[in-house]
Amino acid sequence: MVIKSSNFREINSGKIAPKLLYRSDHPICNGKQVKDIILSANNANIQTIINLSDSIHSVRQKTIHCPWYRKMLEKNNVIALDIRMDFNIMDSQFNKKIKDGLIFIIKHNPPYLIHCEAGIDRTGFLSIMLEAFMETKFDDMVKDYMLSYVDESEYSLNDYRNGSIFIMNIFGKIKGEIINQNENLQYLSTKYFLEKIKLNAAEVQMLSNKIMNKEV
Repeated sequence: MVIKSSNFREINSGKIAPKLLYRSDHPICNGKQVKDIILSANNANIQTIINLSDSIHSVRQKTIHCPWYRKMLEKNNVIALDIRMDFNIMDSQFNKKIKDGLIFIIKHNPPYLIHCEAGIDRTGFLSIMLEAFMETKFDDMVKDYMLSYVDESEYSLNDYRNGSIFIMNIFGKIKGEIINQNENLQYLSTKYFLEKIKLNAAEVQMLSNKIMNKEV
């Protein structure tokens, strides 16, 4: 597969509020800012960044030559979670980092940008969990994941199969058994947030309100 160049796009399915949640590749590559991501992020008025791949030390080093990202960092609007590419969604340390990211979303203002390096698997995982939490249809979740690889006009039945397997594997691990496409993924994502991520019920509700852009 050929990975698309910047991967910047809105996640706008289910009950996710319009123009609130975005995903992309890393905005800094080889020490330089990726111009089309920076332009897209500015156009989207990104206020908060969830960086899944960097440590705080590495992101500080990378932002030396990226004024836009550096300003976001200086305003404390970036969280750097330092998640490895070979992450395990059942690992307690991984889940603690994801919890930190979700609490950061709760405490900060949208629009949000989620990214890792290529914007595919780590970003894909968190995007999928939030999409399921917000009652996104399975087919839409699959398509969003696979658009990291192919243009919409090129999206094929084989792409759908590949994305379906990836997503069903994630939720199969959460449930502890093989699942099908008709599972209640909203229930499983909420269960994961409560039991593995260890958000409390109030935090789950606050996260839902944030992503729906619902005032309380």
